[in-house]
Amino acid sequence: HTVKTVGLVVGGVILFAVFFAFILPALSDWSKPVPPAPEPPKPQVELITITHANCTNCLPVINLVALVRQKFSLVDEKVFDFSSIEAKQLVQKYALDRLPAVIVRGDLNGQEELVKQWTDSIGSQAEDQALVFKPPFPVYYDLTQDQLAGQVTMIRLVDPNCAECHPGL
Repeated sequence: HTVKTVGLVVGGVILFAVFFAFILPALSDWSKPVPPAPEPPKPQVELITITHANCTNCLPVINLVALVRQKFSLVDEKVFDFSSIEAKQLVQKYALDRLPAVIVRGDLNGQEELVKQWTDSIGSQAEDQALVFKPPFPVYYDLTQDQLAGQVTMIRLVDPNCAECHPGL
C-alpha cells in the first residue's frame, strides 16, 4: 500500500514539475501582446525629375515627388533641367513629349498593386519597368511644339459706370 502512495506522490511531483516547466510559461505568453508584424521593406528606387526653365507656371509635381518619397526608399534623387545632356537622353529614352516629367526606376518587384495604381491613374510603365509621369493636362511644356501648352492670359473688361455689374470694384 505504501508503494502505491509513493508512486502517486512521485507521479504528482512529476506532473507538477511538467506543469511549471512547460505549461505555465506557455500560458503566461498568451497574456502578452503580440508585437505588430514588421512592415516589408520599401523598394529601393531612383527618383528623377525633369523640368524646363521656361515652365515656371507648369503643373507642380511636388505632391507626386512627396508620394514617391513616402512609398519608396530613395537610393538617389536627381533633378535635371531640359537643357542638360542627361535630361535630353532621358527624354529620348522614355519618349517624353511633355515636361515636367517624373521617372521612378529601380526595384519594383512585388509592387504590382502600386504599379497598377500608377499606370491606371497618373502615368505609364516603360520597357525597362520604370514608372513615368508626364502631365496629363496643362500647363506643361510641349517638347514637340517647343512651347508652353495651356497657359492663358485673362483680360477683364470692366465698365466703370456699372457698379452693380462688378460688385466690389
